[in-house]
Formats: sequence, structure tokens, C-alpha cells
Amino acid sequence: FQSTEIIGEKQWHYAKTLFDGAKKILSGKISSRHSWVDMSNQEVLLESGEVVKTCSAALGYSFAAGTTDGPGSGQFVQGTVISNPFFDEVAGFLSRPSVEEKICQYPKPILINTGDLSMPYFWDPPTVPISIFRLGDLFILNAPCEFTTMAGRRLRKAIYSTLKEYDIVNGTVTIAGLSNSYVHYVTTYEEYQAQRYEAASTLYGPHTLNAFIMNFERILKDLLDGIVSDSDRPPPDLGDDQLSFVPPVVFDRIGFFERFGGVIDNA
Repeated sequence: FQSTEIIGEKQWHYAKTLFDGAKKILSGKISSRHSWVDMSNQEVLLESGEVVKTCSAALGYSFAAGTTDGPGSGQFVQGTVISNPFFDEVAGFLSRPSVEEKICQYPKPILINTGDLSMPYFWDPPTVPISIFRLGDLFILNAPCEFTTMAGRRLRKAIYSTLKEYDIVNGTVTIAGLSNSYVHYVTTYEEYQAQRYEAASTLYGPHTLNAFIMNFERILKDLLDGIVSDSDRPPPDLGDDQLSFVPPVVFDRIGFFERFGGVIDNA
């Protein structure tokens, strides 16, 4: 709790400083675009010309290790890139990853193969929502994840580059993480190789960031061109299929010789 309180106070004080010192007045167009993206099956063209793919969701060993300021089980450590036969066997009772899934997620050793777990619901969603809000020259990227600092910088750099193609040179781009869903962390390709907590929590493999960048660029161009964004198949509506462990009301009546609204203790 103390760590959360310290971080929260620092964020609040800085946010208040920014608010009090705000000078720029937003004006201009207001628009938005939204898209469902199947992050488990994205093809991404790298700068090298190589075409790579994202993976079915999975959590690595270092996920169980936790972070430096919030450690998890002592049986796991950050930076693990070699699996343990015992834990593989235990986790295999839930779902045993295929050879293809292991290769796709490399160098992440898969601990929990969440992409193949769907009882009672998907443990991690294959399809996620992304959206962009435009308020004048302010562009808000709404993502269902936590980007590392460098991953966020690369995403914003790509969006700034796209804005320049449309002669928008004074735009401001910001990221609103944890929006509308939650799919853990997203790291850069280089951070992914180290397999610390955030990398092990990057669900869709080493090219997850590139897939997010590609799709944010796509819906931004749709927004600026004034066309509707394509979507993959949205996830099912589970509103009527929720499990509840709250026991029902078994007995709900007044006692003998009493009435609803009657005075129990007259002050």
C-alpha cells in the first residue's frame, strides 16, 4: 500500500501542476475511431522487410516472479528464459503449449498458456479494443495494456510520423492505457529478450508492440481520411453468463408481531 500511495501522490501533484499551468486552448475537429483487433493473429511487416506474426496469449515464468517493488513467488525470478520441467508439468494440467506456440513466444518460456484456456471464459482475450480520440490537435490513443516507457515512446513516434504525412505538425499525442480491457504489459522487442516481469507479461509474443503500432496507424489514417475502421470479430457478450459466488437471500421476512418500517429503537 505504501508504494501505491507514494506513486499516486507523485502523479497527483504533477497532474495538478500541469492542470494549473495549462495555457494551450484546444480547438478544431472532434472525432474518433474504434477497432477490435485479433492480437493473436496479426502479420507485421518489419523495417527489414521480414513478415512476422503475433502469438496466442501466454504468460512467461518471470510473470510469476513479479516486479522489483512487488515481488511474487520466491520460486521464480525475473529474467528467466529456461523453463523448469516440474513447473511445466504442473502448468500442463491447465494447458500444454504446442511446439509452434513455444517457438512463437521465444525466448519467453511459457508458464501459463492462457490463450488456450477458455473455461469458464477466455483467461486472456484474443481480440482487444483500440481507439483514438481527436480533440483538436490532441490525439488520445486508448489501449488495453500498459506500455513500457520505451514502448510508449515508439508508439507515439510512429503516430507523430503519420500526423506529419497529413501536415499536422503541432499535434499532441498521449496514451491512455488500461482502456476498455486489460492485456497486461507491452514491451519493445529488445526488452522482450530480457524476459523481466513486463516482458513475460507481454501476451502476444515479441512483436506485440509492432502489431499495436500498425493498428493504431491504421485507425488514425481512417480517422484523418474520414472512413470507417475495419474490425475483427468482437468478443462474445458475457453479460448474461457471469458466475456469482454471492449466496442468495434464503430468509427475508420480519419477525412475529412486527411490521416493516416499525421502530426498533426509539431515541
